[in-house]
Amino acid sequence: MEIGRTTRLLLPLLLLAVLCACQRPRENFRPCTLHTTERALTPFDKLPRLSGYALVKGQIYRFLGEADSAHADALVAPLDTLYEHATQTYYRYRCGDALLSLDFACPSLLKDKEMATVPIAFLTWRAATNDNRPVGVRLQWLYDGRQLTPEESTLLIAYDRLDTVQYMGENLLPAWTDGGRQTLADRLAYVSAHIDGLRTACDRMDSVYAGRTGLRAFASAHHFVAATDGRLFCFNDTLGCVRSASRNFPVLAAFGRPDWMRALLDPIFRYAEDPFWTKAYPPYDIGFYPIAARQWWLGEDFGPELSADMLGMTAALCQAENSDDYARAHWRMLARWAQVLKRDE
Repeated sequence: MEIGRTTRLLLPLLLLAVLCACQRPRENFRPCTLHTTERALTPFDKLPRLSGYALVKGQIYRFLGEADSAHADALVAPLDTLYEHATQTYYRYRCGDALLSLDFACPSLLKDKEMATVPIAFLTWRAATNDNRPVGVRLQWLYDGRQLTPEESTLLIAYDRLDTVQYMGENLLPAWTDGGRQTLADRLAYVSAHIDGLRTACDRMDSVYAGRTGLRAFASAHHFVAATDGRLFCFNDTLGCVRSASRNFPVLAAFGRPDWMRALLDPIFRYAEDPFWTKAYPPYDIGFYPIAARQWWLGEDFGPELSADMLGMTAALCQAENSDDYARAHWRMLARWAQVLKRDE
């Protein structure tokens, strides 16, 4: 179907979808808040085997992780304050007369082609007294019972998640591996060599998106893999779930991430444009992690709702890129889904 013959039908729907997408509540966004507590917390819930102890004036304090038999006499260090930002979280623990400050940074959220989706973060610390004077504090880190001995006040944290996804018969590697050419050791070396610049970039991004943590929540719940043609694909555990993608689009739009918006849409469009998909509306999903081969959802099809979601997300992406190229590339499917909405009037 040529573009000209469906423009009058499709463009009003796209514009309406843009308005709907822009007006959705951004429940993941909240202002930067200050939290206080008198109980010990384990904030790094993604790293349950990492423990941290601080020795201050002969007394050992545990500020991170679970207690172990070798530190049975350690006191719990209460979390004094907590600040959350787009890429960094600041923790301050009270260890006797000392305040231990930890900065946990996620440079994988930056718009940096060398760091995007790379599963590496870094932890920086310093200690001072209540009146901000330096104080002698010795830290000990344990990972899985083994002692870590970082020489400086920064600890690199990485995990090799290996998010391999089988997409329509093709095994796709994690995007950060660059097609298998990059190892985690390579990425760690890059972060170590550029850590000052990455920290500055994190500070800059946090100043723009002060207190907004929605992008971190999105990244932690999704798998980023590289398609065989080099495109970035992004999935949550229900692969290619249209409703889930639609709920996340306002967050990505607000953070200026059209690249990740495309990464959500591309695998859905490629699946729906395959000849075997004969339904007039989009699939509810395209599989369940780690295999994307067929629709996992077996309930009601929700054809009009899914069609509206795909039209709305395409419109939002075109708006974010200030270009209609993406819609033009998928015009045949968009026109078909627009017809679904027309019949549902």
